[in-house]
Amino acid sequence: MSRPKSFDEHETLGRIGELFWEQGFAATAIDQICALVALKKTSIYNAYGDKANLFRKVVDWYITDMLTQAGEFLRGTAPVSQELAELIRHFTVVPEQDVVSRGCLITNAMLELRHSEPELYDYVRERFQRVPDALTAYLAAAQQAGTLDENTEPAELSAFVMTVFQGMRVQTRVHNDMAHRERIIELAMAPIKAVERQSRNSTH
Repeated sequence: MSRPKSFDEHETLGRIGELFWEQGFAATAIDQICALVALKKTSIYNAYGDKANLFRKVVDWYITDMLTQAGEFLRGTAPVSQELAELIRHFTVVPEQDVVSRGCLITNAMLELRHSEPELYDYVRERFQRVPDALTAYLAAAQQAGTLDENTEPAELSAFVMTVFQGMRVQTRVHNDMAHRERIIELAMAPIKAVERQSRNSTH
């Protein structure tokens, strides 16, 4: 059994996550992690076992944080296209360029780990499924509320939005043009608007 933690785990995982996000899994050494968070190796090993398990905890932290932020935008109180556009903008346009240019920790990790760390890759992929699942649930709720066409497939629409989102996160690593990102978001919302029910305006 691991010993009780004597540090703020949420804050610590956040700082370690930033390091993994900047450098990748393989390039991040335990010594660097210890120096960053001012913990001894024994504290890290007692709490998490090894670097791979620590990375799993970081992945869980990152995805939970992403879903928490997404929940601030996907409230179901505005047109679906508007809420989705604001969500994508929040992750791809609003942050400082040094953050945006890192891309997505999860996408980066899956690209890095697929062949070098297959078990860790499977873990990341499985955990990341929470994101499209949450998006599908949001779209299904919108459909049930009558703000999306009844013939829309929430899972397929979710896959489309995720493709746009992940593609933009990758693109932002090399493309520093906010106007371009805004245009991509606008274009991506066109098919969403096409399946929005006009009845959403009936109470205005």
